[in-house]
Amino acid sequence: MPEEALGALAACGIELSTTELLEVLWLASRLPTDSSAPVARALGIPADAPRGTDSEPSHTGDGSDTPRQLPENPEALEDPEEPSVATRPEGRPAAPRPVRPSAALHATAGGVRRGTKGRTGASEPPAAAPPEPAMPVRVPEDKAFGREAVRLSRALRPFKQRHPGRRREFDLTATVAAMAETGLPDVVERPAAERWLDLSLVVDDGVSMLLWRRLATELRSLLQRLGAFRDLRVYGLNTRGEGPPRLRGRPFDPDVPTLSPTSLIDSSGRRLTLIVSDGVGTMWRDGRMDPVLGCWALHGPTAVIHALPRRMWAGSGISTENWRVTTRRRGAANHTWQVADPLLPPDLAEFGHVPVPVLEPRSQAVDSWARLVTSPGARAELPLLVPVRSGATGMAAPGSGGSADAARTVLRFRETSTPEAYRLAAHLAAVAPVSVPVMRLVQQAVPWTAETAHLAEVFLGGLMRHTGSADRLLPPQHRAFDFVDGVRGILLDTVPPVELLRTSRTVAERLARLVGVSPDFPAWLAHPGGSRSLSPAGRPFAWLDDRLMTHLGASPATPEAPAVPAPAGQYALPLPPGMDTLAGWHALRSQDPQSAGRYTLRMRKDVGRRAVAYVGEDRDGERVIIRFSRQSDWVVARELLGIERNALLRMDGRYAPAWIEDDLNEELPWLALELATTEGGDPAPTLRAVAQAAGWFLDPILYLRLGLHLAHAVSVCHLRNVVHGALTPDDVLVTERSVQIINWVSALVDGASSALPQSVPVATPYRAPEVSHWSESRTRSSDVYSVGVMLVEAATGWTWRHFQRDILRRDIRFSRLDGSLRELLLSCMDPDPARRPTARQLAEEFAEHLPEPVPDDTEPDAAPRDAPPGDPPPPAAHEQRTDDGGVTEEARRREFLRMVRGRLHGPRHICVLAPKTSMGCTSATAVVGALVAEERRERVLSIDADDNGQIHLDRRVYRSTPAVLADLARSVQNIEGYEDLRLFLSEHRSGLAVLANAHEAHQDATRLTSLGDFSTADFQAVCRLAERHFRIVLTDLGRPTEATAPLIGQADRVLIAATADAFGVQRAGQTLDELADLGYPHLVPTATIALLQSRFATEASRYRAPLEHVRSRCRGAVVIPWDSHLNSGSALEMSWIAPETHRAFLEIAALLLSDSPG
Repeated sequence: MPEEALGALAACGIELSTTELLEVLWLASRLPTDSSAPVARALGIPADAPRGTDSEPSHTGDGSDTPRQLPENPEALEDPEEPSVATRPEGRPAAPRPVRPSAALHATAGGVRRGTKGRTGASEPPAAAPPEPAMPVRVPEDKAFGREAVRLSRALRPFKQRHPGRRREFDLTATVAAMAETGLPDVVERPAAERWLDLSLVVDDGVSMLLWRRLATELRSLLQRLGAFRDLRVYGLNTRGEGPPRLRGRPFDPDVPTLSPTSLIDSSGRRLTLIVSDGVGTMWRDGRMDPVLGCWALHGPTAVIHALPRRMWAGSGISTENWRVTTRRRGAANHTWQVADPLLPPDLAEFGHVPVPVLEPRSQAVDSWARLVTSPGARAELPLLVPVRSGATGMAAPGSGGSADAARTVLRFRETSTPEAYRLAAHLAAVAPVSVPVMRLVQQAVPWTAETAHLAEVFLGGLMRHTGSADRLLPPQHRAFDFVDGVRGILLDTVPPVELLRTSRTVAERLARLVGVSPDFPAWLAHPGGSRSLSPAGRPFAWLDDRLMTHLGASPATPEAPAVPAPAGQYALPLPPGMDTLAGWHALRSQDPQSAGRYTLRMRKDVGRRAVAYVGEDRDGERVIIRFSRQSDWVVARELLGIERNALLRMDGRYAPAWIEDDLNEELPWLALELATTEGGDPAPTLRAVAQAAGWFLDPILYLRLGLHLAHAVSVCHLRNVVHGALTPDDVLVTERSVQIINWVSALVDGASSALPQSVPVATPYRAPEVSHWSESRTRSSDVYSVGVMLVEAATGWTWRHFQRDILRRDIRFSRLDGSLRELLLSCMDPDPARRPTARQLAEEFAEHLPEPVPDDTEPDAAPRDAPPGDPPPPAAHEQRTDDGGVTEEARRREFLRMVRGRLHGPRHICVLAPKTSMGCTSATAVVGALVAEERRERVLSIDADDNGQIHLDRRVYRSTPAVLADLARSVQNIEGYEDLRLFLSEHRSGLAVLANAHEAHQDATRLTSLGDFSTADFQAVCRLAERHFRIVLTDLGRPTEATAPLIGQADRVLIAATADAFGVQRAGQTLDELADLGYPHLVPTATIALLQSRFATEASRYRAPLEHVRSRCRGAVVIPWDSHLNSGSALEMSWIAPETHRAFLEIAALLLSDSPG
């Protein structure tokens, strides 16, 4: 038995001895088995998870009492919205909580999150949503010194001196000399050399010094690494409040005992004292700090490091004048210095107090002072502290401002600050309340050069106050600051919202660059699994994608799945966890082309050190694959790319990238193809990259689905009379939805290919043995051979040849596959092409091994591409009718798909109305928009213009921006391209983009401006802008009224959402009458009605008569079955919608987009 276990582990790549195996088993028997186990904590298994349940995702479904339902859609294998089965746990409650998952990063959080009782059976959540949960993460921040740290360290090197100390050591040379002279064995000692000075670093730890906490921390680390001081101790200095100044044993910690300033006095004079302060504390301004500094300066070298830039010193409590200083001996106390005026004679200008130099944290200033202190008779001109005169005032610390009028406060700040500081204040106001590290991130992200001095102007300019909500147990970085009441709205109106959103995007990009290479600080990520709750008034300072969330240690936020997941997701391809999807994609080289037509190249895909594809991007941000030929000869390159284009047109976007455009007459011919992306938005990895990331021991479900998709792809290719001819793992792209085959230069279309020798497939282990330079040798069987070798390699981790089949049979990794599947894969590698199975047979075998039956997806459903891209061909005549002459459901579905994917003769603006609040208007808008975007493979915009609904569109997607419709209307003139417009939109994975509205529940938290609701002119301006980037726009308008009548005028189609009962049908008919009364009778005949059923549906016979009457007046009325996911109020996941609900919305989309009679 142990030998078998050791053999199995060795086959997995884990080499263990018998002793090590026994130790592992011993440890496993003693580890906890509940949620406190390390693995359970790492997987996030809840403490109340019952024993014996699947807390982890189920991959196979074995043992399930309820079999998974299957989609009736034969194209479910290519569903772009389906999630992996590995991410959908079984047995969840039927109604998920109405959360709004997002990747918003906040500077502060509220209290501890409390559990709320879940709702069941409700069609809409309450208007007041519960506080959003949040989890703590460590976010990188910029360094205070940067490159200046190296120069500053060099400036402090003069202190690295060694002087004779009290300890004595053996002097070998003197001992030998003494013994030679006296002849006596006597030992001579000498004072041991030791570091010269001790250092006391005193940090002013007032509220305003939080801005310079990073500077003090880095200064301490720099002094420690310098190795120049015998002892280094750090103290806090309290310069606020009543009484004399007091020291603390640790800065920014009010709970530690206080010390007297005299505790730093060293009677030997070998203690250097450095004070780091911004001079804002009251004791600097009223003179109480002067005696303390004088006392320290009488007993050793003392200096003040001013955190503020020098131009701001006059406004603080630390003012200076330049004097010429001469020292008599090294390391002398300050009172021994000779001080003289740089210009006037000593008789006319006398320095009458103890000199204390004030230094900038710059290498030039520190270098002059260090050389002065460490050298006898040195001379330098330094800024020395001037004692405070009676009645002197200065800038106030944050939080000391009163309740002055906001307009006067901003005006006073505007008059006294620089223009850069004024603009920076607006950018900080957009994300307030903020912590100090967030302020620094914003300062670095603004589109102009903002210095720390500008940030100090805002921080100390009377605009900000301490919120007082920080817990005393939290670190100082969590202390939040907000703007004085009324100031934020004034500042936000001074900057275009698009500029604020650009800054937020730059912050996220900067965080991605700093991860792992910079110090970090705590922040709060909005996440359903968080233990704290966010404050309703909090605003995010950055929006993170899934990749950056993973880098910060948080899993991407996803809504909870309903109890019965949608069947379409059963054919998803879960990529290996932790996989680098950008593996193989590299930055451009100098010899690479930089553009292709209107596309700018961004990345290159390498195979064998040669680029095979590039990622291009146009001005609107649309990314595509750019294909060049490897051949330098123009004629050859043009012919090879022409072959690839013909093959792609024949495939028509099915299991292959859709052709977009090309230019084969350019000096460097190119093709532009649709870019396949992962759910994270990265270019799709190749099959080789997926197999390498997963290892040979692939997840069995992943392996079966991968084989099924790949066999389907080749089968569809053959059914369209196309032979690829040169399949390799680098020619197969894998996404969570399906696979795509690329690199078709060796393809045969209708048996014809290029006669050029360059089109001959390269000799690789995946090429069938019969393939040669003759095009006739490339057959369907040779493609099957390549597929078989790739699937065997994915299962074993090795590349096998046809003559190694006997060895392969005995391979322990290959033997883990089912017997019939092993035999079929071996048949694929048979040297005789006649003995190989077809791609269809291979797909059927893989389908039989899946835990559920798989619908056939390889029927011949398309002729060569003559129709517009994406149009599904009509089914055969025998498939369109049932036995009694009726139309089959499959024929209807195909017809609806054809109508949805058909060409549009112009922009289509659809207005979604509802006769009453909470009738599903928002759900209909979101689902129709996502479905159309998914099926047409293009962007679709949904605008939330309903102020009365309880669920808004921003809760149906992953909210990724605080911008709303009014903000975009204000920034229309500043939008330069789609990348700018994208800053205002929250995007769904299907391609749906949502423009949110400032509804009452979240108005204060999401607005970037202080303006009121949008006007008709604003809406019209946004619609004109949207038409430049979207061909299909949906507007969630709610109930039609006189006020919304001008907005309805922008639409050319209307969708009315109502309840599926007699009352709902009656109200839908009244809405048609209201449209005519408002002056839009032309919209009535083309209107579509969506009747949404409740959980307890009313029998259709009760409202059949009024329904037929309403149908006679409009284009059509469709009953939408009740769906638990849509009624949960959570973010939309198309793959979790029930199949019958999906088909009903598909019919609605077809009626809205098609111009043919309904």
